[in-house]
Amino acid sequence: HALLTELTAQEQIAARERLRFYPWLHVDASSYRRYAPDTVAFAHVLGRMGSVDAETVANDPRTDDVFANYLAGEKVGISGVEWAAESSLRGRRGEVARDREGTTIEDIAAENGSSVRMTIMGSLQRRLYDLLAKAVEAHAESNGGAIVVLDVDTREVLALVSYPSYHPTRFREDYESLRDDTEKLPLLFRAVGTRYQPGSTIKPLACLSGLFNSVITPDSQEECRGALFPEHPESWRCWEI
Repeated sequence: HALLTELTAQEQIAARERLRFYPWLHVDASSYRRYAPDTVAFAHVLGRMGSVDAETVANDPRTDDVFANYLAGEKVGISGVEWAAESSLRGRRGEVARDREGTTIEDIAAENGSSVRMTIMGSLQRRLYDLLAKAVEAHAESNGGAIVVLDVDTREVLALVSYPSYHPTRFREDYESLRDDTEKLPLLFRAVGTRYQPGSTIKPLACLSGLFNSVITPDSQEECRGALFPEHPESWRCWEI
């Protein structure tokens, strides 16, 4: 049962010193996270934290650094930016050594992790998520989708949308229903978490191949009237099977 929360680093040290004679009281490391009111569109991008497991400890690149290596019970990024920027976001533990008289022999200050700034445009991310949600819900055959917007000049990722998503603040409460939804797969980060057919991005290459092999000419025309679902000819058009 937590008696006090949100102690500073110095308060934690003082508490450990004063409570060392009481084995039923101890100071545990913890974290506190706040989300903006509307973060559903960003849930997959931000990612999640999970407990350090045996594999993480075994593959820890900083295993020889006693102030930075992973310890059982700690948290580590397991998806999204939390995973991709784990090495930057993670800080280092500190240590204070005193002799029997209480004189400080060594004081190694803890180091906070670095801040990470994304190139995602918040307004664009939310707008595209809403538009994609309407498009998916309008087609009963669709179970989700993704939108990726890149800045060609800077190569920055301006939007990384995956639908459906989930509310980060309710992840624990909703986890079982999210996990068991095998139709819409709300936990799948569709924008980066799986592979898809190249779609229209392959057309220029196919066109060049046709021209070089004299299969088509610059004047050739082709109209595809096919659809993925024949009973819905206006949905997923230009699809021949």
